[in-house]
Amino acid sequence: MKNAAATDSLTGSPMTIDAARNPHPIYFAGAFATGGLLTFMVHLNGELARYGSPLFSSWTAHGTGMVAAVILLLLVHRRRRSKPERGLRAPLWAYLGGLSGAATVMLTSTTVNSPLGLSGTLALGLAGQVVFSVAADSWGLFGLQKRHPDTRDIVALGLVVAGAALIILFGRGAA
Repeated sequence: MKNAAATDSLTGSPMTIDAARNPHPIYFAGAFATGGLLTFMVHLNGELARYGSPLFSSWTAHGTGMVAAVILLLLVHRRRRSKPERGLRAPLWAYLGGLSGAATVMLTSTTVNSPLGLSGTLALGLAGQVVFSVAADSWGLFGLQKRHPDTRDIVALGLVVAGAALIILFGRGAA
């Protein structure tokens, strides 16, 4: 089955490369807030792992996340009036996000309690995310539209990796 075209969640219009390079400011605020929440989550999961294990941390995080998702689903379902278009189904591999989520929680719960600490764990995690996302865009992985990196993408990638190295090698709590 062919993938549905990507659309802007605010306007509903088709997502173009120009639109992706000039997003609405609310997306920046949301992404920035997500970064703060991610930092908080990694810290909390690390604490659970310190007093239990990385597996306990992952089970707890995903269990409480499931309860929160069910509550939100029930709240949203009551307000929802229109039904989604039939025939559009997510590809089977899209359901594997939970596996990478579980591995991420266990790995970060372990590394945050190592000499890398919270900032080193997140700096390397960010570098890994950027490297993988540029590769995924470049190769069109997971149904993404192929978008070959330009000079700005490569420079940004280099700066993120260099920033992670600076935090780890020369930061206040250098490993």
